[in-house]
Amino acid sequence: MRWVALLRGINVGGKNKIEMSRLRNVLEVNGLTNVSTYIASGNILFSSPDRSAARLTTTIEDLIAGEFGLDIRVLVRSASNIRDVAAAIPGDWATDDEHKADVMYLWKQASRGDILERVGVRPVDDVRHVHDALLWRVRRKDFGRSGLSRLAANPIYQQMTARNVNTARKLAELLDG
Repeated sequence: MRWVALLRGINVGGKNKIEMSRLRNVLEVNGLTNVSTYIASGNILFSSPDRSAARLTTTIEDLIAGEFGLDIRVLVRSASNIRDVAAAIPGDWATDDEHKADVMYLWKQASRGDILERVGVRPVDDVRHVHDALLWRVRRKDFGRSGLSRLAANPIYQQMTARNVNTARKLAELLDG
């Protein structure tokens, strides 16, 4: 079965540095197959006969702790979930000069019906809750008035890992290619 592991908070501002080639090797040596990474922000595509995202999450977190000495949260999603999230992104959304558009992949405990209220959506925000993820777009000129600009201070932020919509689409494409 194909999976994607999303690592939270690695290679950001010189902190929690993980070399992707070394990580790929550790995962392959420990039984994952067809391992590839996409950019250094912690996107790992792999295959495993294990059908439990929870077990795979624990395995990857333990391997990272053992190899790199880092306590990194990992969110494992099935290939079908990654594709479904990417397909739900409106076609005209992009991270570009005019807009900031992100996908916040949510841990299960955060993905409740009241998530939009809990994250502080503002009138300038366009936010959708789909497939245990938030799709969030705001005009760059409105960013300072956006709930997105305050999200990192919200406790719920610890229960998500963000990628821009371009990366979310690319992950789905890589799974298909």
